[in-house]
Amino acid sequence: MLAYLARYTHRAAIGNSRLISASADTVLIRWKDYRQPARPR
Repeated sequence: MLAYLARYTHRAAIGNSRLISASADTVLIRWKDYRQPARPR
């Protein structure tokens, strides 16, 4: 899974600044819900 995501970190979809943590079975990224802008995710 991490190898798959690693290919996309250089693009705007998943930037390095959005990556919070990664392990063997879990990847956490920061994201924004534009439908509800008052609630950060």
